[in-house]
Amino acid sequence: MNDPDLLLNLVYAIPVLLAVLVYLWLRRRSEQASLQALADAEQAGLTESASLHPVVDLERCIGSGGCARACPEEAIGVVGGKAVLVSPSACIGHGACAAACPVEAITLVFGSERRGVDIPAVTPQFETNVPGFVHCRRTRRHGTDPQGGRAGAAGDGHHRQAS
Repeated sequence: MNDPDLLLNLVYAIPVLLAVLVYLWLRRRSEQASLQALADAEQAGLTESASLHPVVDLERCIGSGGCARACPEEAIGVVGGKAVLVSPSACIGHGACAAACPVEAITLVFGSERRGVDIPAVTPQFETNVPGFVHCRRTRRHGTDPQGGRAGAAGDGHHRQAS
């Protein structure tokens, strides 16, 4: 290798090396901030979200940090190369983290392992997984039922329990 080739390689290698070092330094700093937020939440006893919150599939997570950058509440961070809910009580459940995840490793759920919540599933045909619940759809264009009353009015049976 002659001197001009070495000089040209250095011209390209030094900025790339600097960029990698800056990236690694920023990532380490961000992870330390996430670890501190997680420790603060645990110390305060705020380890569960009050409502809808993200759950990260650690097998799918690639640690890109897109979720953490998308969360305006700073409730999610990257620790050990994986996304973690670092401040559960700050999460308001809008789902920006799930939308920003490039590998769809984040799902939004209610409840937790300690505090479960059952949410009924409803199909596009308005069928539910709750036993005994019948949902009657409106049958006329303007929201009236076949007996001539307003659908959805109190006592008309629009939502009723099955007998």
